[in-house]
Parts: sequence; C-alpha cells; structure tokens
Amino acid sequence: MQRRSRDIGLVFVGAIFLVASVICLSTSLVGKSEFLRWQGAASIKEPGDLQTVGEEGDVVVVGPIAQDAPVAEEGLVLYERWEHEVEYEDGERESHWRHNYDYDHKPTFELLFGEREQRMRVHSGFVIFYNPREVMVKEHVKLKGFAPDDVVTVMGNVQSSADPLTVQAEIICGGERERCMKRLSRSSVGPAIGAALMLLVGGGLMWLGLKKHKMPAES
Repeated sequence: MQRRSRDIGLVFVGAIFLVASVICLSTSLVGKSEFLRWQGAASIKEPGDLQTVGEEGDVVVVGPIAQDAPVAEEGLVLYERWEHEVEYEDGERESHWRHNYDYDHKPTFELLFGEREQRMRVHSGFVIFYNPREVMVKEHVKLKGFAPDDVVTVMGNVQSSADPLTVQAEIICGGERERCMKRLSRSSVGPAIGAALMLLVGGGLMWLGLKKHKMPAES
C-alpha cells in the first residue's frame, strides 16, 4: 500500500512539473513576441520619421535624457523604489527586494535624439525599466532609474508626430538599442530552457511512477 502511494506521489509531482513547463513555455512565447515586436519597430532619427510611422505606431528612440530635465530624489529624473524585506517561514530566514509601486516617480521627460539633438517628450507612467542605475538610499532602500544625460533606448508608440513630438514609452532601457535587444532576448530564452528542463523532469517522474504502479505488488 505504501509503495502504491509513493508511485502515485511520483506521478503527481511529475504532473506539477509538466504544468510548470507549460507556464514557462507560455512566458517564453510572450517574451519572444515582445522581442520580435521591438526588433521590427522603426528607429527614429529625425522628426519626419515619426510622421512616416504615424500615430500609435511602434518606434524605438535612442538618445540622452536632457541635461536640464528636472531631477527628483538622488539626482534621478525617474525611478522605481525597491525595499529590502526579511521574512521568517518555518524557522527559515528569507530576504528579497520588493518593488514598492506607491513610491515610483515616472514623470514625462525630454529626450534628445538625432544628429541635431531634437527634443522629444516621453510619457513614462507605466513603463518597464531595463538596465537602470541603482542608487542606495538607505540600508534597506534603493532606487532604480535614470539621471540627466543618461543614454537610454525608449521603446513605445507615437502619441504626436507634430510639435511637441511625443512618445508613450512602454520600455526604457539603459544603453544603446543593440544592448537592449540582447536584454530583451533573455526574457524568452531563460523560460524556454526552464520549460525544457521541467518537461524532462516531469515526464521522467510520471513515466517512472506509472511504470512502478503497474508492477505487481510484492507479496
């Protein structure tokens, strides 16, 4: 009876791994879709490029944040607040960094782009950060964000192709476009590897459990 219970337990754990592999695969597919979306988005070099793309079209703009952009805490123009937390569960100490959305500062700012350093307004209310600066405020608080003159890659859609030029950002990434695309590609590769491993483990456990379950019980 105990052996049968162990066999069923192996099948159950294997099923959990298989479900987890499906979740990881879905995450990988979403990440790949996002990567392909921004890989195919138009690069904006001049104001006329925005008119070519048209309203709501996807664009990628690379340039420094304006030096005269208003700064907030710790000299950052926009930032996320992260707080270090310690939790105890079953006598085990676990610590992690938690994003405190209530203290985010993501205002509209101006970005310089093109050879003549044209100005563009960037709305960043619900933006995702990649490769941001990290500034420790206290022992248990840090800010992730960007400062004046930081070169960033803005991925978003056109809000206005006339003066004032405006883009609604979905992603702001520190560095040039190539570096940021490599960062985006990792969001699909990691989950895909995890899905493959979980599929192998889950399938193996289910096969072993079912095989043992079909074997005649020892007398």
